[in-house]
Amino acid sequence: MTADLPPSDPRPGADPGAGLPAAVASASERDAAAVLARIEADEAAAEAARGHYRRAGSRPIETAPELDGALGPAESLLAWRTAAIVQQVHGGQPGHRGQQVDGLELLNETHGAGGPLVLTSSRLMHLSRVPQTRALEEIVELTVTGERLLVSFRSGGGWNVQVNEPRLLRVHIAAALAAVRDSR
Repeated sequence: MTADLPPSDPRPGADPGAGLPAAVASASERDAAAVLARIEADEAAAEAARGHYRRAGSRPIETAPELDGALGPAESLLAWRTAAIVQQVHGGQPGHRGQQVDGLELLNETHGAGGPLVLTSSRLMHLSRVPQTRALEEIVELTVTGERLLVSFRSGGGWNVQVNEPRLLRVHIAAALAAVRDSR
């Protein structure tokens, strides 16, 4: 045990900032409050989107100039994020740089690739320096944990996506998946 750090207090209801300097405790509290506010806003936006999809279904949005050439002729843009960090996972383990699985370069946890994340009527694409594309039919599960979206693929691999509003993005992807299933 380090002498300059107070012992943690595991009792329920104990103040996690007890024994810390006031500036550290208040900064931690501000950070935690900011994360909680982002999560609450994301949950509210996701709930509003669910209601919209129940009433009107999935509707395409206008394609942004940044995405010129990324969409196929029969594809519609459903949602996109200008910035996302995607870490590929295979078999529950982060991959190692340069390793190939299902024709995709795997990146380890500390080297996630950044770039736009694009949801179309048929694909989920990450347009990083090593672009990745997965057909919507390959997606078997969507899970939000903290501020990350975990996308599991039929192959057993997946994407760990760090993106703004992961809950809202999950709703967009789920609506696109439902539209694909309904079109069969």
